[in-house]
Amino acid sequence: MKLPPPLPPHATHQLTLASLGNRGTGAASFDGCGTELRPEVRGSSSLALLLLVMSMRVGTASAQVGTCVPSVEPHVATNGVRDFKINVDATAATTLGMATSDIRDAAILAASSWNERGNSGLFRYTGTTPLTDVPSDCSHSVVYVREDCQYLTAEAKAKCGGTQFLIYVNSRTLECTPRTLSNRAVTGAGLDAIGMLMHEFGHTMGVHHPGYGEQALMSNSPINPNWNNGSRVPFQWDLKCTEEMGGTRSLTGRKRSYVTWMGSAATFGASGIGAASAALTDVSGSSYFAAAYPRMSSGVRWDTALDGTWVSAWTYPVEVGGFKALNLREEPTRDYVAYQDRTDTPDMTTFGSTRDTWAVYSDDNWATKIFGRLQHCTSMASWASCSAGATANVAATGAVSTAWLGDISKSVVVWSHLDRLFGGRNVGSHEIRVSIGKLSDTTLVQPTLTSIRSKTAPAVACMEGAIGGYDCILLYVPVTAGGLQLKARRFNAVSWTNRYIASLEPTEHSVADASTANQVTAWWDSDDAALKLLARGVADGQDLSLWTTDDGVLWQWEQLNFEQSLVPPSAVTSWRGTENRVVYAN
Repeated sequence: MKLPPPLPPHATHQLTLASLGNRGTGAASFDGCGTELRPEVRGSSSLALLLLVMSMRVGTASAQVGTCVPSVEPHVATNGVRDFKINVDATAATTLGMATSDIRDAAILAASSWNERGNSGLFRYTGTTPLTDVPSDCSHSVVYVREDCQYLTAEAKAKCGGTQFLIYVNSRTLECTPRTLSNRAVTGAGLDAIGMLMHEFGHTMGVHHPGYGEQALMSNSPINPNWNNGSRVPFQWDLKCTEEMGGTRSLTGRKRSYVTWMGSAATFGASGIGAASAALTDVSGSSYFAAAYPRMSSGVRWDTALDGTWVSAWTYPVEVGGFKALNLREEPTRDYVAYQDRTDTPDMTTFGSTRDTWAVYSDDNWATKIFGRLQHCTSMASWASCSAGATANVAATGAVSTAWLGDISKSVVVWSHLDRLFGGRNVGSHEIRVSIGKLSDTTLVQPTLTSIRSKTAPAVACMEGAIGGYDCILLYVPVTAGGLQLKARRFNAVSWTNRYIASLEPTEHSVADASTANQVTAWWDSDDAALKLLARGVADGQDLSLWTTDDGVLWQWEQLNFEQSLVPPSAVTSWRGTENRVVYAN
């Protein structure tokens, strides 16, 4: 230990007045299907007058904000998993300024982001293909990046009666000018390939563009082109409408015991769940494995399972967009679950809306429950309190992750900060924050701002002084790289003026052969005196794999591609014993 609203859905290719201000800057304007708006059109003053009249008429639309708009393509309900393959024309990749592997990774991350943050459609990458269309047997969908001169940057077409899809990405404009895409830093310039492809995958769940002023990743308005400004996290409207149009999930929870090797899988709870997370509960001084999960197929019911036996259920008025059992262990008999509902703060029409994290906890095995927004100090008055008025909600791009640092008896909570201002390109967007300790059941101490930005929600594991001399380790996929290589950064919890801070080592380490488009889970195994890592990979099928390390620098795989999970895995260490459990869903 070291001390104006967007246009209605039928007006896809028309401009709003705000986009006219781009003329002369060299910046292209896009609609939500990737339509590039030609400079000679943007400069028309007569068109500006017409658009002013149109925008005034749009404001009088009779439909209410929040109305879901069905896709113009006949996509069917997509709550079941759909496999897709990728075909990338080498010339197209060169034109776009991306490596072929980066384009593949952008598509995998876009699809996996819906699996992790949404509540409807499920996608699984199953390899590359030479096909330029869905096969005649309708066995899988296709994402095709081609060297073509088209008005649309990308388009999602329904195939096989809507049961499969074909997503086109065109590398050149209608005038055959090269387009430039990137899947790197969200703060960079250019069109974000990940956000763009998320938009197209959204169409395959039966959702068109919002028509009445809603802020959404599915927006088609150049006034708010969320997906080409770096937004990779669905908004309230996106989650509401993909569920409404595509149906809710129906997965089966799976659990495995881990002692020195991954055991056989067993089901837990009931089918029809949407996500799964491992936790602990303490009954009469003995620790038990627990799993918490939202049961999506039956609406708004949440269940908590104790050693596989259903023990509690409650209802909540909305479905989830991110989910994780929290395990704040300062009170070991208290059960916690952290989650993100789909309701943005403050509402679905606000450009700067975020996705807050909520906590629900219980002292009596969920017979009674207390809810509250999870917050953190932005400034500390002392070790025990925030400065006056200095709190903020924990706004995260995905689920939070927790670990326990027993030497100082503090929970360690990490998350990737969500800030949608300036299209998500502001300096704090996707930055990992580390909070060591809590002040109350819903208030964390002031976090350390790490300056590390991640494409995925980060994970954390701790064991005082055991990880190569460090206390904890962060696991993430950096936004500064094109691929999905998993990285690790160790840190110590250091006593500071009024709190513990995370003191990070300067060196970033690669987890050998590990790439992922999802949050991973990690834990310290006292039997092996080693750190374990479970990840959903990016190879064909996206199977789960297990890695191990004794110092956080040199990693090796322990069990490779042993089972599939459609959502991120979760793990828990029983701190009264040596047995660990992992859970996932398929």
